[in-house]
Order: sequence, then C-alpha cells, then structure tokens
Amino acid sequence: MDENNYHIIKIYKRSWLEWLAWLLWFLMEVFWAQNAIASYREYHARAGLTFWAIFVLILLAGAIVFVMRRIKIMHLLHEQEIDNEKH
Repeated sequence: MDENNYHIIKIYKRSWLEWLAWLLWFLMEVFWAQNAIASYREYHARAGLTFWAIFVLILLAGAIVFVMRRIKIMHLLHEQEIDNEKH
C-alpha cells in the first residue's frame, strides 16, 4: 500500500453559543417558511411573497456565514501546516 493513500479528517468543536445561533437561524427559517405557505394558502399573495423574500434572504445570510466561517477555518489550517513545516 502506498504511503500517500490516506486522508486526514479534522473535526472542530463549536461553542454552545454558535450552536445556539444556528438553532435560532433554523427556527427563523421554519417560522418564515410556515408564514409564507400559510399566506399563499389563504390567498394573500403579497404577504406570501414578502415572507418568501425574507426566507430567502435569511437563507442566503446563513449560507454566507457558513462559507465565510469555512474559509476562515481553511485559512487557519493552512497557516498551521506552514508553521508545522517550518519546525
């Protein structure tokens, strides 16, 4: 077996505050989606469209936060690898 045939998986812990923030984000998404669906079922198209717009904006905000955090972690990992190579 070749020595380069392996992968390293690193798992980083999240603080309870970060888990709470993601839970709050998820609950807000559920709330706005439920309101949007209910508005459309009651034939309130304008309110439903507003709720869907808010849902999408919050969804995009969560995706941006996730991607930016991911980039930050990858950058920190890269710096650690460079520091390890120096020593």
